[in-house]
Amino acid sequence: MTKDEALKLALEALENLYDTCDWHGDDGKEAMVNAPKAIAAIKDTLAQPAQGLVAWGVFEGNNLHDMFFTSEEAQELAELKGSHAKVRPLYDALLQEPHNFCPRCGKRTPDLTTIHTCTPPKGGC
Repeated sequence: MTKDEALKLALEALENLYDTCDWHGDDGKEAMVNAPKAIAAIKDTLAQPAQGLVAWGVFEGNNLHDMFFTSEEAQELAELKGSHAKVRPLYDALLQEPHNFCPRCGKRTPDLTTIHTCTPPKGGC
């Protein structure tokens, strides 16, 4: 069962319980408040675009040190690097950021072959 299938099943069960249960008493008050929040959170999660796992990255702080196709290989390198190295999954959405965009000033170049240089904003980056 996929994550989305599990979430759909949980959503259906929660909606059915919410619609059919008698929510009286102290126990029911908390469920009455939390059930709609949980239903909304599941619906929001299911509405997000799918992100496919592409690779596993070995990070030192926020810096990507290396990428591997299996978590085992990534974990092996992280253990060699020490306790400061962490393994995190890399998804295709992270790799599809536009390369013709300057994060410093926000300018977009017409194509990937145009080189853009900008002056750093006052006060540093």
